[in-house]
Amino acid sequence: MSLKLAFERLQNRLESLSDELEELRFNAVDFFPPGHSDQKTNGDEEERRPPSPVETLGESAIALKGDLPEAFVALEKGVAAIHPPRDLCQAQAALVDVNRYLDEALDRFRNEVTEPRSLQNLTDMAGHLGGEWSQWLAQINSIISTIRDKFLETWRALCQCWEELADKLSSAAVSVRTTNIGQQITAPEPRETVLEGMT
Repeated sequence: MSLKLAFERLQNRLESLSDELEELRFNAVDFFPPGHSDQKTNGDEEERRPPSPVETLGESAIALKGDLPEAFVALEKGVAAIHPPRDLCQAQAALVDVNRYLDEALDRFRNEVTEPRSLQNLTDMAGHLGGEWSQWLAQINSIISTIRDKFLETWRALCQCWEELADKLSSAAVSVRTTNIGQQITAPEPRETVLEGMT
């Protein structure tokens, strides 16, 4: 696989992950079942508010979605760096940033969304409210499972970028070393000059 193809694959995986996070955000913030107490705001306008566990999930989904734009910006810098004139050090710095932002997003996903107590709160709430909430919960669980898979696919694509970049960097390093050794062999210092310096 070429370096360009590896970066394209990472971009596709990152976009796919972002789409699933938007799906989670939409279902937690905008698309939950009726059947809970509405509260009035600003006098006459009614605003549907979800139960507390759903609200917490929505906040986490919004924060997760907010973790990814910086990863996209870093990746764009990396993509620019692998095109002529190629700057592999800049590409490496970009991958370090993508790695960091993805790591932060994954930590948030594990600690807030898939944390066992949070999932249990959602399950208890859906069981208590009944009706359409059990189907909503099944949809949420399916989305969460898909997001897990998307994180894994994205990490694999990131690892592929690192492998391709390491291959290019090592090839460049060998080429430089060979040139240096060649210069030393073809241009030795004259023996007389060395002997004169010792006297």
